[in-house]
Formats: sequence, C-alpha cells, structure tokens
Amino acid sequence: MQAATRLLALEPLREDIHRVLMMSYASQGRFTLALKQYELCRDALQRELDVQPEPVTQSLYENLRVRRVKAGKSSVDTQDPTSSRTARLLEMQSAMRRQLELAPAFSDVPVLPDRPSVAIMPFDCELDNADQKYFAGGLTEDITTGLTKFHELFVIDTRSSQAVRELTVDMREIGRKLGVAHIVVGSVRKADDRVRVTAQLIQTAASQQIWAEKYDVALNDIFAVHDDITERIVRTLAGRIEQETRQRVAGKAMQDMAGYDLLLKAREHVHNRIREDQLAARSYLDRAISLNPKFAPAIACYALSYVYEYESPWCQNRRRAIDEAYRLGLEAVALNGNDSCAHRALAWAAFYSDRIDLAKAECELAVNLNRYELRNLCVRSWVAACEGKPAEAMTDMRDELRLSPIFPDPAYLKLGFAEMTAALYQEATESFARMSTWDQLRLAFMAICHARLGQPDKARQYTAKLQDLAAVEFAGEADPLRAWRDYMLAIVRYQHPDDQARFCEGLHKAGLPA
Repeated sequence: MQAATRLLALEPLREDIHRVLMMSYASQGRFTLALKQYELCRDALQRELDVQPEPVTQSLYENLRVRRVKAGKSSVDTQDPTSSRTARLLEMQSAMRRQLELAPAFSDVPVLPDRPSVAIMPFDCELDNADQKYFAGGLTEDITTGLTKFHELFVIDTRSSQAVRELTVDMREIGRKLGVAHIVVGSVRKADDRVRVTAQLIQTAASQQIWAEKYDVALNDIFAVHDDITERIVRTLAGRIEQETRQRVAGKAMQDMAGYDLLLKAREHVHNRIREDQLAARSYLDRAISLNPKFAPAIACYALSYVYEYESPWCQNRRRAIDEAYRLGLEAVALNGNDSCAHRALAWAAFYSDRIDLAKAECELAVNLNRYELRNLCVRSWVAACEGKPAEAMTDMRDELRLSPIFPDPAYLKLGFAEMTAALYQEATESFARMSTWDQLRLAFMAICHARLGQPDKARQYTAKLQDLAAVEFAGEADPLRAWRDYMLAIVRYQHPDDQARFCEGLHKAGLPA
C-alpha cells in the first residue's frame, strides 16, 4: 500500500496502481476506502485525459461494492464474525498474492500497458544432448534481454513467463494473465546433424500468428550461431510488434494507451517525410506532449521530424529546422538518457549543425544502448562516410543488412553512399539498385557512379530523371538548379575537402550542376 501510494504520487493516471490499492484496502476489509480510491482514479482520468476508467477497473469497483454489502450483512450473521472475517481475509490475501505473482491485472479482462507489450515463452527443446538444452534456455533469455533494449516495448521477465506457461498453454489465457498483447513461442529441434530453431509472434487477444520464421544450423555450430539467431529474431520482432501495434491503434484512440497511440500515429506520418505528413505528425505529437510534457519518445520523434524537414527539398529555412531539431534532441536526451532514439535524433541534428564530435559521441551512445536498432547504425554509417571512413561505414551496413529484414532502403542508401565514397562504384550501383524507392539522392548517386564507371549513357538517364524530379520539387524557387545544388550540399556534408571535391567532380561528370 505504501509503494502504491508513492507511485500514484508520481504517476496519478496509472490505473493498474489504483487497482492494487483498491485490492489492498479490500483485503483489510476497508471497502469504503477501496471504493473511494476508484473515485479518485475516475476523477483524475476525467480531469486529465477526458476518459473513463478501463472496463477492468469498473468491474473491480462493482465487485467491491457487492462485497461491501455482503461484508455488512455478515456482521449480523449467527456465525462467529471474527472467525468468518479472518477466513475471508486470508482467502482474499492468498488470491491477491497469486494475482500479483502472475499478472498486473486483477480480472480476466486484458489490462495492457501503455506501450506495445510482449512475453517470450520458454523455447521448447528436444535435443538429444542434455547439455545443449542450455541453448534453448539461453535463447529465451537473450531474446528477452534484446527486446528490453527497445525502451518503448514492455517486456515481461522470463520467470513470470515460465510460471504462467506451467499453468496453461492457451495463448489468450497467457496474454490475460501476463497482461501483454503479444507472445513469442519457439522451439529447438534436432534433425540428423542439424538443428532447427523456430519462432512465432502471436497476437494474444485473437490467438493469431502474425509472424513466423525458421532457422537451420549445423549442430556443431549451434553455439557459434547463437548470437546470430538471437539478433535476427530480436530485430524482426521489434519491427513486427511496432507494426502490428500501429495497425491496432490506427484510426482510433485507445484509452489505455492515450499518449502512445498518438506517438504511433505520428510515426505513421513522420517517416513519409513530405510536408503534409510532417505537419500531421507534429499535430499528434503536440497532443501527446500536452498529456505528458516529459514524454521523451514523443519529443525525440519531434526532433526527427525537424531533421527530416531539414533533409527535404520543401524546407524553406534549414537553419531554423536544424536548430529546432537540436533543441528538441537535447531535451529528449535530458529526459531519458537511456532512449537510443533520443540519442539518434540528437546525432543527426548535431551532424547537420556541424557539431561533428557531438554527433559521433551520440552515434556511439545510440548504438551502445540498442545495437539491434538498424536506424542507429544508419546514422553512424553516414557520419563515418562523411568523415572519410567509408570502410567503417560499409562494415556497419553490411553486418546490419545481413541481420535486418525490415527497413532495408535506408541501409542500402547508406551502404551505397559509403561504397561510392570509397570509389567502389560498381558495388555502389548494386546497393542502390536494391532500393525500392527513388529520390534525389539515389538518382544523383547512381548518375555519379555510372559516370565514374565510364557509362555516360546510363549516367545521362539518371541525370534526366533527377532533373525532371528537381524541376517539380523546386518549381517555386527563382533558380531551381541553384536550389537543388544547395539542397544536395546540405545533405552530403563531407568533412575533408578532397572528398567534397571528388563528389562535386562526379556531379559535373554526370552532367549535373556542381
């Protein structure tokens, strides 16, 4: 009760903590205080968020009202009231302990956290060698630990998952008991001299599989590839969980995720990078931050929105955009120094505002906090290439692309840019060709590479496409070609004059204004 009271002083909108306190009062027979706690919860939610308590909270309230009436009748019962009351309290306290051990919820109605949630079930193992069962246990632990690197995911600890799995195998029931929207189940199977690892991501409410993958490895290499399999699963899961959660909140406001669903809706727009989408994203972020002025993920996303504005042809004032990105990046990092996205946003803002040492430091912090997040490696790769270290940039991106099936376009762009910087023009064209979208950077880089390879016809094809695109995107400028050149040099910020001169020479050789 003391811990719950302290938590509510810090976070008065936490319904799960209100429920803990209600149950605590009820376990002592203090039903009036339990019902009063509900009223405090209801009033706080109405005042701050203009929402009603969740169904599970309302159900608990009604249940306690009935129990208060029954408790009042028991006082005139012919049985020994002390004995009856003691037995009832012991039963209630025992039930409450079981509930607290198994889940953050107090009924069969799912009570989901205010962010995407997941539990990793212990991987099944049928290996002949008992020692190798450690592989399955270690895989479960490492996947759980890896997902905790994504601070916006709510990840249930392994012991709780194990305890619930021993009680039931029903996916819906596991989701209810643990209070999570997703479950990962997997297995390790031996077949001849190979081992097959399977993993599935299941949406608990519908008991529906939304992703599955198999990994086959040689048995004698099983421990050597342990980290590789873990990384592949973690990288894929993080993206799949966020993607599924976005779809779940799309088009509706969820009372149990008031701030987070606004953040997810903002992200749907912010990564599109066009002006209308950035404005829509900021509208959602403004609402999220109004609910919680210290919501670091939303502030970091706001910083990235201004980074994307800086990187866009439609930006009217790059200095203002990057100054805003830098200010918001600093604020996000100050609020949560363990959020790798905040450090990534600040790294980009520092790089574009010529704070190179800070940019490199923030890149390292972002990667060290979450090496599974592809975007963290993308910013470090770009900064390294611009600093004249394309070999480091290529190593980062090649390793990441081997393990990351999601969001490949940014990685291929960074890899191709590093290869182009290293004068590996053929390799660069192959990397750029793997991208699914065309923008001015990709067209310009392809034109440069083909010109450097002595393929003027191909270079002119990309040059023509680029000029057509630039004519549209800079149509409102007095001098579209000058605007295009300024835009290109604002993004490609080589730190050494030789690299910059070679880049401009490549543009000129491709028939572009250098």
